[in-house]
Formats: sequence, structure tokens, C-alpha cells
Amino acid sequence: MKKVTLSMLGILLLLSFAGLAKQTVVLNSYMSDPAPKAALAQLVQDFEAANPDYTIVVNTFAHEDFKTLLRTWLPMEKAPDVVTWFAGERMRYFASQGLLEPLSTVFGEDGFNSHFPSSFKSSCEYSDEIYFLPQSWYWWGVYYRKSIFQSQGIQVPVTWAQFLNACGKIKSAGYIPITIGTKYLWTAAGWFDYLDLRV
Repeated sequence: MKKVTLSMLGILLLLSFAGLAKQTVVLNSYMSDPAPKAALAQLVQDFEAANPDYTIVVNTFAHEDFKTLLRTWLPMEKAPDVVTWFAGERMRYFASQGLLEPLSTVFGEDGFNSHFPSSFKSSCEYSDEIYFLPQSWYWWGVYYRKSIFQSQGIQVPVTWAQFLNACGKIKSAGYIPITIGTKYLWTAAGWFDYLDLRV
């Protein structure tokens, strides 16, 4: 069974230190939307320009198809060399199955925190090893009803303590302070991963 490395950035770092002969590296990606696809293509182009002994073959799949296919690829003997995926619990599941290769050694003595914000580390590690390297990230917004904030005299929170206080006031006023859409399961999983696990 072949272990797979997560994220293009992971393969860039690994290959930079590997000193291997010319080879083809297969990267399976779910980044089919124009902006992330272009960002990944730029990473590949930059890497190949700096490392002419390597050819990166990028296979791009529709997002929902990728989620299904990933579970069949990872246990295969001829699994892709690199895959894109999600940080946090979704990554940890595959790491716990022994299907991913740890990347901790690529940082040497510098360590993960010398390359990324320390707040990222908990989403990128499993069992004290780094398995995931961020290539990009995005913010999740919280929308609020101005009319409720105004009627209850609540200021827009800018700290976690203020956010919790605002939720308490909203609940005391008879409103449900937070709700999320769950038409797609990933929105609920994201809420669980980024907030609930840290509470």
C-alpha cells in the first residue's frame, strides 16, 4: 500500500530535499474552480521551472467526484503521489488509517511554525506529525441581523469573548443565536472541525 502526500506544497518541499533522478509526479486535485485551479497551476509552473528534473502531471476532478474517488485511490498500490484535500479531521481520518505520509522531516530544525502561522498547526497534524501543508486558505464569514443587534443594544463583536457575550444576549432575547445551512454536508463538517473541536 502506498502512502500519499497531501498538498502540492508538500511535494514541492519534499522534492526540493530529495535529490532524486528525473521523475514524473502525479498530483490528483479537486481544485476545479477557476481561481484555485489557476493558483495550483502557478505552483506547478514555478516548481518545474526551479526543478527541471521533475514533471508534475496534474489530474483535476470535479469536487464531489474527487471526494468519492479519493477513498478508492489511497489504498491502491499505484496511488497518486500527491493529493489535495482538507485540513483538520478530514485529513486526520486518512492519516490514522496509515494512508498518508508524514511530512514533519521536510522542515528540519526550523519546524512548521517558521513557515506557517502557529494557529495552522493543529489542523495540519495527527499524532504529533505534520501530514498536511496548506497551499491556500479562506475565511468563513458570520452574517448577522442588524435589526436584532440594534434592538438588543449589541455591538458587533471583534473578540471571541464579545462574540460569546453577543450570543448570550441574543439567546436571552428569545432568538437562536447561530444557525448554519446543511444542504451540503461539508458546511456542517467545517463548523464542527473549526469550532466545535476547539471548544
